Amino acid sequence: TAHRYDFSTLTLKGTAFDTNSAYSAFLSSAVNGASIVTGVTEATNVYDGAAEGGAYGNTAGLVKFGKSKANGKLVLTLASNAKKVTINCFDFYTKTEAYPTNSNYLSVNGDSKLLPYAETAGKGDLVYNLASPSSTLTIETSNSVADKFGRCFVFSITIE
Repeated sequence: TAHRYDFSTLTLKGTAFDTNSAYSAFLSSAVNGASIVTGVTEATNVYDGAAEGGAYGNTAGLVKFGKSKANGKLVLTLASNAKKVTINCFDFYTKTEAYPTNSNYLSVNGDSKLLPYAETAGKGDLVYNLASPSSTLTIETSNSVADKFGRCFVFSITIE
């Protein structure tokens, strides 16, 4: 069974999550009301909506991971093992002369993927087929450039 979390109904613009508010956001974003997420044990540099900056600056209805000086990390506990996670997301920046290539990554349980990136802000799916089914999901950003940190926008997460 797929459990989808659509963050489009979130209303804040850049408020840092703690574990309780992050868990509440998952419960309120569960499509059809069914939630496999039973808790959030870590929420570090993860935000309800986005403040200024980036492709989706000053925007509600999404979850922002990371900030200029730190990666973002969210750890979810699940009621049962997940085998596949699909994250609808976009890089922090759009492709410009100043940012001609993308260096932001998003990982689930250590499987790191380059974020969707384009000249206009969009959305793309990253699909993670977990090497080992797990009842804990660690979702975090990183950056392949030294002294830079991973940032991205997440619109929905589907856990199977």
